[in-house]
Formats: sequence, structure tokens, C-alpha cells
Amino acid sequence: MSWQAYVDTNLIGTGKVSKAAIIGLQGGVWASSPGYTLSAQEQKEIVNAFNNPGAAQASGIRLAGQKFFTLQANDRSIYGKKAADGCVLVKTKQAVLVTEYTAPVQAPEATPIVEGLADYLIGALIILMMRLPTSPQKRQRDDSCDGTVLINFGGMHIYQMRSCLNPDLPATTLYITDVPDQLDPDFHPIHGPRGSPRVYSGWFYRARGSASEEGEVAVKWVRGMTRIEDLERERENYCKLSDLQGEVIPRLWDYMEASIEGVDVACLVIEWCGGPHPEDPKLLSAQKLELAMVLHKEGWCHGDLLDDDSHHFVVAEEDETGNPLRLVDLTNASEHRCFFEDPECCVKRDPDGCHELDNLAARRLLNL
Repeated sequence: MSWQAYVDTNLIGTGKVSKAAIIGLQGGVWASSPGYTLSAQEQKEIVNAFNNPGAAQASGIRLAGQKFFTLQANDRSIYGKKAADGCVLVKTKQAVLVTEYTAPVQAPEATPIVEGLADYLIGALIILMMRLPTSPQKRQRDDSCDGTVLINFGGMHIYQMRSCLNPDLPATTLYITDVPDQLDPDFHPIHGPRGSPRVYSGWFYRARGSASEEGEVAVKWVRGMTRIEDLERERENYCKLSDLQGEVIPRLWDYMEASIEGVDVACLVIEWCGGPHPEDPKLLSAQKLELAMVLHKEGWCHGDLLDDDSHHFVVAEEDETGNPLRLVDLTNASEHRCFFEDPECCVKRDPDGCHELDNLAARRLLNL
């Protein structure tokens, strides 16, 4: 993930930071939010402030021409205030995160965002350094290809998991971009109230030699062994239907399990499909039936389309098949045979036949 993406997604994207920049300890602005300009002198003074926190505490800190009174300064973090607004600066191994927040956002809301991202960047660098070989001849394959996945919930919560699908691939970063307000008592990825599986949007990044694999993804996050068993079954069905990925069902990116802080968790990472549904009910019902028929032709049924099926169909934002719908929630999918060629007559021809297709066909007829 680029430095600009850290600014856009992990800082500005949280809604708690109004301005942000990342500057190198050796000089230079690596990334910044639009219109946020730190002069060369300001950059130098920011870096020096961490070497002399006492001076920063006494004289304040200047950012983009605005002076902030220093509330706290040490060799890692500097917190400042200017009327109702404030700033949070945190040093990592290579850079400084420079951020400002604007009222009504308060320091307890913005500070964990910036500190959390700094913790992640420091941790990611340590992991990278641990994997670097002492010499090319001594490099071991497992040193850089252990399937590690760092999951970052908006800089607030960062966890390490291991890929069950790709245990021999390079380390991966998964950024959760739609994290609820950190002050929401109902939100915590590990210890929050348990309910149905939660689906987040995120950004997936994995280096592959000189290239990289990255993209917007949906992350289905569950806790507890019962729900993990359901998610594992869904993962198995995605793998069995690999030929239909990207056309009938979303592409499967990865699957991870771990025990974190005493809680068993798992997540399924699939292609993001957040496009709008067709407004024409005739077209929508026809596309649903068409998609289900392809699935049934492959010898499978979805298993959850007899009642309200609206949340089982999502829309791919990029599609080359002519039908942008995709089927999700495959936990109850199973192998199945039926008269898929003529779904309107399926049940009439075989009383024990395909009720799933017949149900979709009946809805299509109602919309004609």
C-alpha cells in the first residue's frame, strides 16, 4: 500500500483527522492530504522536536503556517492545541505522521487513530527486518513467505493472522476501511457484542516479487467456533466453485483463522461487489434467474434463495459477463441436480425437483 493510501484511508478516511502528511526523518514529504503543505523549515523543526521534546514543549509546534501550543511532547509523540482544534504527531522508525483534527472532533477520538497507525507501521517494519536474510546465500524460503496477514481496523485495532489458503505466500496487509466510530460501545472486532457475521469493506495488498496483488475487498468477520465452522464451510464451497469465481460468485482472495486475545476469530476475504442493483424489476429478476441457472447447470444450488433473496445477490462494479450480479453467502450451498434448462416447468416435471429455480422463475413471471 502506498504512503498516500495511508493518508487517504487510515487517517483522513476515518473522519477523525482533517489534515495529514507523512514526512521522512531524512527529509521530504512522502504523502499529504489535498492542500496541506508543510514548508521545508517546518519539516526540519518537526523532526528536531522529537530529538528535543523540552524545546517543543516550551515553544510549540508550527504546521502549515499555524502555531499550536504543545500539550505533551516526548521522543515518540507530540500533542498540540489551537483553540478548539488540535494536532497529533507521532514518529515511526522512518517517518513522522503529522495530523490535525478539527472540532467537534476531540483529542480522544483522533489520537488513537494516529497512534494506532504508527504502531502498525513500526510493527510492519520490525516484521520485515526480521525476514531479511543476513546474506543472499542464507535466505530461507519461509523467512519471507509464511502467509502472515496484518489486519488493520482503521488504525485502532491491528491483529496478526495467518492465511489458511496461502500459507507460503509473502506477507499481506488487509486494511478495514469502514470501521465504526471508535467511541461506539457496540464496536470492537474481538470483544464487542457478538451477533451475526459482520461484513466490512477493505483494501487487500500482497507483494509478489516485483509485482503486487491488491484491490478493494469485502471482509466477512466472525467470532466463536460455531460461526467459524459455518465460514469454513463457505470457504470450502468457494474453492469447489473456483471455475465460477468472478462470473457467478465473487473472487475469493483469502481466508484466515486465529485465536486473538483468547477469542477464536476467522475472516473470509472476497472481491468487493458494491455496485447498485438494476432499478428495473424485470431486468433484476431475469438476471437473478440467469445467474442461478448457471450455478445449477454446474450441479449446485445456493440453498438460501427460497425466501427473501435480496441480500444474497450483490453487484460487481466491473463486469465483462453481461450480468453484473454475483451470488454470496454460500454456507448452505450444496451439490444438486435438476432440470435447469426450463426452470418454469421444473417442479411440474419433477415434484421432487428444483424448488429454488422454480421460486426464482415464479418471481420473474410476476415481473413480466
